[in-house]
Amino acid sequence: MSSSTQPAPVSVIVPCFRCADTIDRALASVAAQTRPPAEVVLVEDASDDAGVTTQAIERAAATLRSVCPVVVLQQAHNAGPAAARNRAWDSATQPYLAFLDADDAWHPRKLEYHTAWMLAHPEVTLSGHASRIVGPDEPLDRPEMPSGGSRVAARSMLWSNPFSTRSVMVKRELPLRFPPHMRRAEDYSLWLSIVFAGHAAYRLPSVLAYSFKPSFGAGGLTRDLWSMERGELAAYAMLRQAGHIDPVTALAARTWSLIRFVRRVVLTHLHRT
Repeated sequence: MSSSTQPAPVSVIVPCFRCADTIDRALASVAAQTRPPAEVVLVEDASDDAGVTTQAIERAAATLRSVCPVVVLQQAHNAGPAAARNRAWDSATQPYLAFLDADDAWHPRKLEYHTAWMLAHPEVTLSGHASRIVGPDEPLDRPEMPSGGSRVAARSMLWSNPFSTRSVMVKRELPLRFPPHMRRAEDYSLWLSIVFAGHAAYRLPSVLAYSFKPSFGAGGLTRDLWSMERGELAAYAMLRQAGHIDPVTALAARTWSLIRFVRRVVLTHLHRT
């Protein structure tokens, strides 16, 4: 049996909160993988919808089990995506973890291509790839197997986040975790912690994941943008407290982040008018 027909040595982690309308699409994209994962770990994050999300997850998981093993974990109380992903991380069994949010989806060749690249580059702890926002009827890309990739410098990540969560694969043995107290930019905070701890991170050019909503809040509301901004500022503060950046660098990163925030607010209001 060739490696392409064996399950990928990957645990797919999917946090779910009020995801009844999108979980079928997300898990269908996992079921459609040309190289399916060794397992999927779903975490129901105590949705307050009278069991609607739980029932939707159970139905989708039952269908997915014809392709790969599925574990469903239930949170006792809503703690946010960081805590949900951390719980799945601690229960995962495979050497690699791939993250997928319940309202996103993957290209069918995501795990085939991404796993092959990670296995060929064992020195890399974190890698991500290109993704894009699509409409419901848009055709998928025709990506090629990535042969290269660009190493992401720690300092460059202070000015922009090159990794959407739906694109990331990491080694399970990594001792770091998502900051459990953060509900926004918790992914960016973890990626920063990984690269500033000295781990190798690469970005691949292939488009292998999709989102169906704007990057900074589906509603385009200023309060959503401010929540994201507060998360970014908290991520820089954590780096400063850990001694990874000096006060001047931290100030520069916060200033640049606030400038980008103002630009997003202006563009959002212009778009709405």
